[in-house]
Amino acid sequence: MHNPKIDLDKMECIAIIGDRNSGKSNLGFYLLNQYSGTRNKCVFGYPKHLDGYVNLHNWNDLIKMSNAVIFMDELQKYIKVYDRRANYQLMELVGLFAHNRNTLIFTTQLSQYITRGVEAIIDVWCVKQIDLEMLKNGSKPRIILRRTASPQISEIGVSLNTNEFVMYSEKNDVHVNGVHTFEFQNIGKDWAIDPENQGNRNISENTPEEKTATEITTDSATGSATESPTPSVAAGISKQRIRKGA
Repeated sequence: MHNPKIDLDKMECIAIIGDRNSGKSNLGFYLLNQYSGTRNKCVFGYPKHLDGYVNLHNWNDLIKMSNAVIFMDELQKYIKVYDRRANYQLMELVGLFAHNRNTLIFTTQLSQYITRGVEAIIDVWCVKQIDLEMLKNGSKPRIILRRTASPQISEIGVSLNTNEFVMYSEKNDVHVNGVHTFEFQNIGKDWAIDPENQGNRNISENTPEEKTATEITTDSATGSATESPTPSVAAGISKQRIRKGA
């Protein structure tokens, strides 16, 4: 099916998952642009101002919103989905949104951290190109892909273009679930870091795979101490850190 429509007024939570550069943001904005209802269309924390949308950058403002469709791109930037406790926060957020007649659309590349409890509150799954090895056995996305009959999907892997996705919802009509194409929205790398401002990057906001540490080493000849960024220490390997002036 080309350019499918989702009745956002009947949904409370839509998850868009996939690898980096798979077109998740473009699909999110496609769904927003397809919406023709009366509710406000909001984007939370997006780095650029977008005409036609309510741009939100504060949690208090987000919680106050009602009767809106809210898009959170790269959910892990705001809710640490790799922390099991944060999954409860997401469940509470979706419950609050539903109470205020809001619909949440979110994207994430860290789908392997989504718990069964969160899976239960997701009405629509949109799966982009994804590494099957990153999906947990028995997870909802893995089951959806396994049950989708398409030459682009097998037990070996998934082969979807950036304008394609697999959609599944128990609320959909029987002919809607499956592989779809959509009109690409030409959303660029708005999250990309400006090389001139790279020093302003907040390391604490990185995902576990991206975190770095600053290690202090000592020159054996001069005894002077220097700092250098190093990857996080792997489990089971200890590195001695020398304090300045020690």
